[in-house]
Amino acid sequence: SLLHDALMGVNFHNYEAAVFRATYPMLKMGGGLRNESKKIYPKAGGNFNETEMEWRFPATNSKVRFYSCDNPSKYDGLQVAFLGFDQLEQFEAADFWHLRSRLRSDTDAPRRIRATCNPEPGWLEQFLKSGGWIGRDGYPVESQDGVVRWFLREKDGDSFAWEDTREAFGDKAPLAASLTFIRAMPEDNPTNLANNPEYLATLESLPLVERLKKRYGNWNAKPSAGMIFRSSWWGYDGQRMPDSHKNIVAGPPPRASFVRAYDIGWTENADW
Repeated sequence: SLLHDALMGVNFHNYEAAVFRATYPMLKMGGGLRNESKKIYPKAGGNFNETEMEWRFPATNSKVRFYSCDNPSKYDGLQVAFLGFDQLEQFEAADFWHLRSRLRSDTDAPRRIRATCNPEPGWLEQFLKSGGWIGRDGYPVESQDGVVRWFLREKDGDSFAWEDTREAFGDKAPLAASLTFIRAMPEDNPTNLANNPEYLATLESLPLVERLKKRYGNWNAKPSAGMIFRSSWWGYDGQRMPDSHKNIVAGPPPRASFVRAYDIGWTENADW
């Protein structure tokens, strides 16, 4: 988990980690960083300062502190060896890239950034798609799961160049950064399912858009006219349909008549 990742550096002297949530109330809510850390960090020798929202580890003079992203510019002087983002899709892209520049430290701890996220159309979706982890249909690409790739921001500032190795960037290799994406489905957390056996049923009862995102991990799902019927659901052999839509008819029955209907309303992606 994100909390465990932040904890990995506390054996280094003067190690500091910063873990962000989009807003301050999110830090304190049930299941949030503060409450969950209290189950883990005391076992590693940590003492919690409620006022500062900071864990201190006296043995190595290390710290793990929780922050909100209400005003990123106030962290301009921050220096940490670890940056964490809980629910990265809730952050503005500009705030993430700005805070990423705070990853600097004079300790021996490796510099790392970790983030959790849920599927949500937006800047993060486009970033992961550009790197090849999310397909055009919005579902994670299985063959890319956990694959490390390297990127450079293009000169236009709004797009990225990707390579499978750092060396592939040639003279610009020292400027490249690495990234990977690991898909996690509800079934990948057996502890949660054991503690909450009704959880899958709860997800299945969600409205279509939320169900596609939270239950099946689709990054394209959003309320729109195109959510009524999507062209990608149809195919005679059913191969074009995601598993979540296998209950939708794959094609007409044998010897059925074909009828073509027209509607003046349409979209670029030919959905209805």
